[in-house]
Amino acid sequence: MHEINKNVPIPPPSRGPGASSKYPFAKMEVGDSFLADVSPSKVSSSARAWAKRKGGRFVTRIEGDHVRVWRVA
Repeated sequence: MHEINKNVPIPPPSRGPGASSKYPFAKMEVGDSFLADVSPSKVSSSARAWAKRKGGRFVTRIEGDHVRVWRVA
């Protein structure tokens, strides 16, 4: 049996529409870059999706064990 609770606030979404990005794409200006400690495909797909929704263009390159992401437009 499940207990019913009243007046429990809904927490903000951790991902999805309106959620903040785990990467600083919105704060970046052309020429800025950051290092990410994830797989290259993960950060590049996030950059591509962000750019498609909000505009801009990003380039990723592997640097040792990290991936560097530049905003180029």
